[in-house]
Amino acid sequence: MKFFTKEYQRDMGRTDIHMLMRVTKKAEKFDEKYYQDLYKKELKNFLQEQKEICEMTEEDEFDETDWNEISVMDEEGNMVSVSEFMLQEEVEELRNNILEEEREAAENFEMEEYDEVKLTSEFAQSHKYEIEFLKNNLPKDILDDVADIRVLALNKASKNIKKRIEKYCKENEKTTEKVMKDYFNYFKKVEKQIPQKILDNYDFHDCEILSVKKVGDDIVFDLDNSGGFTDINKIIYRNGQIIENNLEENSYWIYDEIYKIDDLYEFHIGISSNNEYEYDYITLRASDVDFE
Repeated sequence: MKFFTKEYQRDMGRTDIHMLMRVTKKAEKFDEKYYQDLYKKELKNFLQEQKEICEMTEEDEFDETDWNEISVMDEEGNMVSVSEFMLQEEVEELRNNILEEEREAAENFEMEEYDEVKLTSEFAQSHKYEIEFLKNNLPKDILDDVADIRVLALNKASKNIKKRIEKYCKENEKTTEKVMKDYFNYFKKVEKQIPQKILDNYDFHDCEILSVKKVGDDIVFDLDNSGGFTDINKIIYRNGQIIENNLEENSYWIYDEIYKIDDLYEFHIGISSNNEYEYDYITLRASDVDFE
């Protein structure tokens, strides 16, 4: 990847650290009793939320979405309504397809039983993970001034710390926005070199990559497209050559880049596993691409 690199994905994960944080003077100094009381309170709230979810009726689980409009990302990276460039009949067909996918998801969804012991353990593990995330993703000068990282991991911060974290997140947001715009500007210059069938179909964000295999001279990707925005579940890279393949189980297609290299096309794919902070690449070359 030249644009959507591991550094880009890292910075993306640092754009919203401040979003759930709430200011409290009690976070200004270390206080073990405050931390223990806060932990118990947050655990209680978490368990109550999970209990309410488990007690939902089937009718409550999946209400049909109120689709006033459907939006997609344009070439500038802005969200625009599909009604601006699609006929009304096409918008209705898209709407119906999305609703049908929701209904199918509802039919296959099984609600888990409420298990307080299991959920309490999950909350503890999540709390530990959040502490490590903050340690690894906040600048040292901010971390040095945090009175208790455990409290910060429970989304409570002093006014000064939250202000500094928010500023840091905004800086990362500007960096990632620039990368996105740079790629769109690059792609505008080269898209005429790319066949229309690729431009029309190469949209696999959030699809799970089930396998990457060599079939004759081709490289074949099998996809689970249920979480994506495409009906395609197989990509066939003709006369394909794998340059780099870091596919792991439960990996999802996040970003892609396309380059013209002599008579071939080079495809860069950014993938993420179930752990959203793990990010790696698949890179390959091919003479053409077909879709099924």
